[in-house]
Amino acid sequence: MKIRKAIAAGGLLAASVIWSGFSADASNMDLQIDQATASSFRSGYEPAKASDNVYGNADNGWAADAPPSLSSPQWIKFDLGSAQYVGALELYPNVGHGPRSFTIETSLDDVSYEVHRTVDLAADKRSYFDWTPSKARYLKINITSGFNDDAQIREAYWFSEILPHRVSTLSAGDLYDFSRLTENGFDALKRANIQLVNPIIVGHAPDFTAQTLPNGGNPNNDADYDWTYADELADRFASHGIDLFIGQNLGLLTEHWP
Repeated sequence: MKIRKAIAAGGLLAASVIWSGFSADASNMDLQIDQATASSFRSGYEPAKASDNVYGNADNGWAADAPPSLSSPQWIKFDLGSAQYVGALELYPNVGHGPRSFTIETSLDDVSYEVHRTVDLAADKRSYFDWTPSKARYLKINITSGFNDDAQIREAYWFSEILPHRVSTLSAGDLYDFSRLTENGFDALKRANIQLVNPIIVGHAPDFTAQTLPNGGNPNNDADYDWTYADELADRFASHGIDLFIGQNLGLLTEHWP
């Protein structure tokens, strides 16, 4: 494991991930869906549109035709065509209308389902979920409540396990999500020859979502930045043998260096 000082592009107070020797697009290495079905759908928002690799368009995705509830859940189901190992989901909701409370379930026979995650979201932004990988053919998101009484998903990416290039986006706008990365997830980063750039506290990004630093400070106030959490954060990666590169932003050499 190497810790090196380096000049790195990108947000100074951010953690960016470099996947050595490989360039991945948003859907690379996700499990391929053979067929998608749903409890209901609105015209033009068929379930297949939640697995067509188009995740940035609010007009392209699945939308249930009825509000989800405990007594009448709305669900979307994905058929892999054959049994494969599944252990992670990246979910893109239609912001403002996405699932709020739901379960992530898998099945080998489309009869008996195992619940891997029970989720209650405070905000319907892009989310990542992982669990111990197991074999399954059918993958279901079973929704019992939604934001604005809707159940709309732009895209659902399923993986055999959490993948490193997903964490690269997590790090800039949603750094706190690293706290939910399992030991298996960190091992997956190592196996993919990951190098972590600038693992500090918080990211400067246009879609930045956090309003306070871990110490309660204002992210817009330079004086509130410190190194309190640097060792703890770095050790989560270093203990798994992942390279760390700590440096300055090329565009902000003096402005935001603590």
